[in-house]
Amino acid sequence: MIKFKNILNEDSSGTDYSITTAYVKIFKVLFKNNIKGEEVLKSSNFIQYKIGLSLEESAKIAILYKFNYKPDGDFDEVKDSQWVIPSEESLSIYHRAAGDYFNITPFVFKSFSNNSNSQVYQPVVNIPVPRRRGIDVDTVKLLLASDVYDIAYNKIKRNLRDEGYDYFESDFLEPFIELDDESAMYNAEESAKEEWGNYLNKKESLKLATKEGMIEQIHLDEEYENLKYYVEEYIEEIEDLKKEKQVLSHKVNKLNKEIHLLSMEIEKLTDTVDYGDDEEEYYSMYEEEVSELNDRLNEYESIREELLNEIDDIETKVYEVDDELESYYEDYQWYTDDKKFKELYIEKRTELIFQEMEEYPMGYVLDSEIYLDDALNEGIIYLNEEDETIIHAAIEFYGVDDFIDGTVIINSEDATSDQFGFEDEHFYIFISY
Repeated sequence: MIKFKNILNEDSSGTDYSITTAYVKIFKVLFKNNIKGEEVLKSSNFIQYKIGLSLEESAKIAILYKFNYKPDGDFDEVKDSQWVIPSEESLSIYHRAAGDYFNITPFVFKSFSNNSNSQVYQPVVNIPVPRRRGIDVDTVKLLLASDVYDIAYNKIKRNLRDEGYDYFESDFLEPFIELDDESAMYNAEESAKEEWGNYLNKKESLKLATKEGMIEQIHLDEEYENLKYYVEEYIEEIEDLKKEKQVLSHKVNKLNKEIHLLSMEIEKLTDTVDYGDDEEEYYSMYEEEVSELNDRLNEYESIREELLNEIDDIETKVYEVDDELESYYEDYQWYTDDKKFKELYIEKRTELIFQEMEEYPMGYVLDSEIYLDDALNEGIIYLNEEDETIIHAAIEFYGVDDFIDGTVIINSEDATSDQFGFEDEHFYIFISY
């Protein structure tokens, strides 16, 4: 490496494109090494690798050498006012942005077009590709973010035209999908009927365990258990009351027999027989016994009356409990009667399936195993926004980068891209290597 420490120490703190004494001395060295002004790459490499300056500084000096090259090598006689100082303002914003991105003078980029607003440039010095060690930039293309957005927008628009809405993932499209209620309700009912058929499995009636599982599926298990509890309780209570009545009735029957026998006995003892003048005398013989029998008869009749009153009370209670049972049993029959339960199951499952469809319409389409566009065309679902709104939403959801291909934009298989800000503008840069 050439020892230029003394030159750099003289004055290397100039800014922009001011030509310092150190730069002039480097111009002379370049000239002595037979490097011409147009040989920017050669100049830059010499300064970088022989003198030891940074790429950015070397490139700037090489550009100044190009603008101020003297065929006779006489750089000493040039006055300060005579140096050619390039102005970046003469370059387009795209050209300047390219230099800013690589932190290098934009004059090292040559345009692929004579158009001052050309957006494709090629460096005349070796610039490393960011995050690609040992690889140099071949070509760069700069676009405003708004232009890249338009590219993404148009790409989505083309894809929608060619592929339809199946182009999008379901998670993105879900908020834009609405059900056609009439169609969805019909399909929900058909699904419920199909489920019923699967449960029935060609049998005439459902097993209790199967039915209880179905009741749970339609979220009526709590209501069913409550109805079942009260119906069974009332039935058991009625059975207990009837058993109690049966016992009391049996007692009444026994009492009736006893009362009948006592009445017959009393009647027998009190019957008069024509024995002439001894009639009263005859009756008085049984007076005490008849009195005892009458007492027993009255007692039995009193007990019977109490028992009959109890039976009446029980019957009244049975009627009351039966009325209560009837109020529950009418609803309970929707679960116990297979025909009624079929109607209930299909009605409730239809409601639940429709609710699931409303909550996740995309899942409804996927479960139907039909393409999204077919579902749209058949009127099963519809979109609640226009295509333009959905395209903008897609770019917001996925990001612009998902819809642009840098290799296509810069026409190179080996390419990378980045974005940055410059002069209050948002730029995308595409770099081939």
